[in-house]
Amino acid sequence: MTTIMATFIACGGKYDVHHETRLLLGTVIEITIGHPDEGLAREAAAKAFAEIERVDALLSGHNPGSEIGTLNAEGASEPTAVSAEVFALLERAARIASLSGGAFDVTIGPVMDQWKFDEGGRVPSDAEITAALAAVGTGKLQLDPARGSVHFLSPGMKIDLGAIGKGYAVDRAVQVLRDAGIKSAIVDAGGDLRLLGSRPGKDFWRIGVRHPREASRLLLNLELVDTAIVTSGDYERFFMDGDARYHHLIDPRTGYPAARCQSVTVIAPETADADAYATAAFVLGPVEGLGFLRDLPGVEGVIVDAAGQLLWTDREKLRQ
Repeated sequence: MTTIMATFIACGGKYDVHHETRLLLGTVIEITIGHPDEGLAREAAAKAFAEIERVDALLSGHNPGSEIGTLNAEGASEPTAVSAEVFALLERAARIASLSGGAFDVTIGPVMDQWKFDEGGRVPSDAEITAALAAVGTGKLQLDPARGSVHFLSPGMKIDLGAIGKGYAVDRAVQVLRDAGIKSAIVDAGGDLRLLGSRPGKDFWRIGVRHPREASRLLLNLELVDTAIVTSGDYERFFMDGDARYHHLIDPRTGYPAARCQSVTVIAPETADADAYATAAFVLGPVEGLGFLRDLPGVEGVIVDAAGQLLWTDREKLRQ
């Protein structure tokens, strides 16, 4: 999932602020650490980046040697064993698919292949969409906990973890920072943010969320502590076909871009969940999406509908 978020500008106080950027997961990863020991901060950042690389090598659908690449190649022919880590993430994805009524679904791979967003984009025919949808649906994904295996029950199935994998990598990086003794940091993977503690010298991090139609303008500012925040929007990954604009947030139930929202911002304890929840709410649309988010414990959100109206799960809980 592509997300955009304007982040803070940090100042140190009694802490030095270490900031490092690398290109991973197909996006820019920024790690900012507030700590008085620069050497320790640099070492912790290096470990966090290494963890992101490890997760990417595990989950990337573009890498035929990854576990997901192997599963996509072999999963329809026979039950395929995966690591406990990958199995747990697929179980988590299946649970969210069920909660969202299929608005979030990691088996969307065959449909995403038809749209070819990684190659500049194309509009598939209705027949191509119909054929691809025959291989989509978490109900066709057989997870065997006893064997730790996954079996595709429909030919042509393909896992695409784009709407949860990046968030999971961010969560793992933050855990590595925490284990290294870091108490104040932000890991930002192209807008999927996980906040560790609060900003040095402050009681919170101030996070600015960009306006979905005016890139230079902030939609809102939020004061957050030790949480994750993800925005799913229609404004970055898209292509034009004549006068028509097609974005990458595809409804797994129809095979076409969801059209009832401009963006959805979700605040949740973990980035992987926030990532998936934002995608699901966007696909569900403003009314169903807001209800979906309100039913999730510990989750808050802001939806910008197609007309630009803001809808909040609970505005009083989100300080501005």
